[in-house]
Amino acid sequence: MTRLILICMLIFVTSCATTQTEQTAQSSGWPRYEYYKSAGKWWWRFKARNGNCMSDSGQGFPSKAAVLSAIDTVRSDGPEPVIERDSGCRK
Repeated sequence: MTRLILICMLIFVTSCATTQTEQTAQSSGWPRYEYYKSAGKWWWRFKARNGNCMSDSGQGFPSKAAVLSAIDTVRSDGPEPVIERDSGCRK
């Protein structure tokens, strides 16, 4: 119940018009992408079903539209990632 209230508050405060990314995030549950504003910039993070953060933007975006575009890019470019062992200089 508390989670539902917080989600409703977030939707009310952050959005007048709902984009496709926001609709997907609101209806999909877990795992999910979350976006938030901190230090004057917009950030995203990807959370697993257990609530752990699996990935984040690593950089701030200047607008809400920019962070939603970044989420869409990650979602569309990464449906079947390649899994490789790091072949760098570390041994």
